Amino acid sequence: MTGQPLDLLGPDDRSTLRERCGALLDQDETQLGAALIGSLPTHEARSENVLRQWSAIATEFGAELARPGEHPDIDELAAAFGLRVVHSGGGVTPSRLTLAQYASRPPTVRIFDDTMLLAQSLVELLDWQAWFPAGRIRDAAVCHEVVHRLLSGAPGDVLKKRLGHVAFRLGPVVFRGHVLGADEVAAHSYARVRCRLPKSPLLLTAALAEASDFLDFGRAPLVHSGKGV
Repeated sequence: MTGQPLDLLGPDDRSTLRERCGALLDQDETQLGAALIGSLPTHEARSENVLRQWSAIATEFGAELARPGEHPDIDELAAAFGLRVVHSGGGVTPSRLTLAQYASRPPTVRIFDDTMLLAQSLVELLDWQAWFPAGRIRDAAVCHEVVHRLLSGAPGDVLKKRLGHVAFRLGPVVFRGHVLGADEVAAHSYARVRCRLPKSPLLLTAALAEASDFLDFGRAPLVHSGKGV
């Protein structure tokens, strides 16, 4: 694949990027999810045990959501949930990388083709094609956004209850708080199961975050997905 920012990397940077991404292979899906959650605001002081517990719950929940029903075509799956899939550019900017975006008005999944090409280029650089075959990254991104659609309804309340994060108590009344990032972990797990991927898309998004250090997209965190209204 030509014309991608990764083509600009020199041999030393390519070697270092491969090494850093290779180190990610030592982490299982729960660890990758815990790292994602822990990198987000409000979680800086959370213990590793708490982060791993939340990640494990969200991972299991996402896998459960993926089991019922059969929609072998991913676009048909999106349509079954009232979502139209559209494609555009603009996912690679100086400040962030965006793979896909869910909008509720109108219900849409937007796939950013430039970021998809960048992701596929990275897969080829790392020799990860067996885990993320051509076309499956796009399918996983659609599935990921389907989960954001689902979690805006009753499943979101179920996930919050399972996570059990208590924001505060008022006498006998318990107010459960939102765990920022848990929806992302659940969405990645759903995409892995639904697309039958050998590795979680969490691995690829973590690798893209590593690549963003070398490519200098403003050195901002990778945006795994965007959500609009």
